[in-house]
Amino acid sequence: MHLWRLYLKHQRVATKPAEHPFAFTNQHGEPASLLVFKRAHRNAIKSLGYTPSSDTGLNPHGHRHWYCQSLTDNKVNPLIIKKAMHHASVESQIRYQEFSDNKIRKELQNLEASLSSNIQRKNKPLERGFDDVDPLGWFSGRMPIFSVR
Repeated sequence: MHLWRLYLKHQRVATKPAEHPFAFTNQHGEPASLLVFKRAHRNAIKSLGYTPSSDTGLNPHGHRHWYCQSLTDNKVNPLIIKKAMHHASVESQIRYQEFSDNKIRKELQNLEASLSSNIQRKNKPLERGFDDVDPLGWFSGRMPIFSVR
């Protein structure tokens, strides 16, 4: 927030009496062109060590989706999200709040790990023992005292 305030104080120099809502400006405080913004965004992504790409969401529009999804994940009121995203209606933001490929991939990986873990347990029931019929593990478990031959 401190850096944002410094940016507003020093970068957004008021040259005209009318204010504008744009965050990215040129050295005169006027709205930056789309080309200048995209170039600055690409350079910022590179300086962080990433490769700008629309496939991975590392582009301006991808960050717009991320911003809306972050607001949604943090349970921000939909009307506030509408205002923050400059949408005409609450319905406009639904497409920004859908699951991203990364979220879907992560959910499926978690499910796969869970299913794999359950299958392993089901295939080796005697390793865990039967707490209900053999609570001390004398006949089952990792090191049974008595074994059935």
